[in-house]
Amino acid sequence: MILKYFASNMVLQALGQAASPADMDIYIALLSAAPTLNSAGEVTALNELTSAGGYARKHIDKNTNGLEAYFGNVTYEDGVTSITNTKEIHFDISTGAYSAAATHFALINGATGNNVLFYGALSSSVTVSAANKVPVIQKNSLTITVQSA
Repeated sequence: MILKYFASNMVLQALGQAASPADMDIYIALLSAAPTLNSAGEVTALNELTSAGGYARKHIDKNTNGLEAYFGNVTYEDGVTSITNTKEIHFDISTGAYSAAATHFALINGATGNNVLFYGALSSSVTVSAANKVPVIQKNSLTITVQSA
């Protein structure tokens, strides 16, 4: 789901008053549930996994391995634009069990805090129950979808 922050940023970008998403470093966050939103469409609770087990957001560096390194072609059908990961997305090796299973994701413009750009459900959850595991978002499990108004 696209969020108010991202939509507002796109308007400002069109007016030359904000950075393009292509100029941002993006981080993928793992969530135990969908974020909680207020009536204005702003995130009030992210529901991100805690740092237990060494969890940290996955950095998608715009200069070396941007989103295009993980995602296929954009599709357009009946007013819906979507893109799905065509490669596995690997997080850092765990130091122990994660605080919860990840059932959702968020694309965020920072390593901590910052603004949620999109979020959605994973079609395959990510569970880490011990140390020395590589958390993976499986191929075709993360889809970003935007519905035309």
